[in-house]
Amino acid sequence: MTAVDDRALSLTDQELRTHDVIFVGRPETNSALAAWKTQIGLDSDGGLFRILGKDHASETESLAFAAVNPLDRMRMVLVLAGNNALQTVRLVTTGLNRTEYSIFDSGKETSSGFLR
Repeated sequence: MTAVDDRALSLTDQELRTHDVIFVGRPETNSALAAWKTQIGLDSDGGLFRILGKDHASETESLAFAAVNPLDRMRMVLVLAGNNALQTVRLVTTGLNRTEYSIFDSGKETSSGFLR
């Protein structure tokens, strides 16, 4: 796994292609995730994310989102993003299940499943 944030901008496409990638934080805080969000199907805008047509904009909510790495379909991408810093930290320290997405509110899972 390779964790990516803006301090790691020197990562090449080859490095991203040959690893599973974990993004911690929302797309507006991470330019690499912002570049990939459409390709991986992440519907996010500022402090809001949308799953199955439902908006999640509460600052107590967070999202764990898994997708195929757009550079290599044999690799994965995991996004761990809270609508505020505390929720992101809570999410990073929680156990995740084996679904495509999980939504949390104040650190407690409220829903999970698959998009397709």
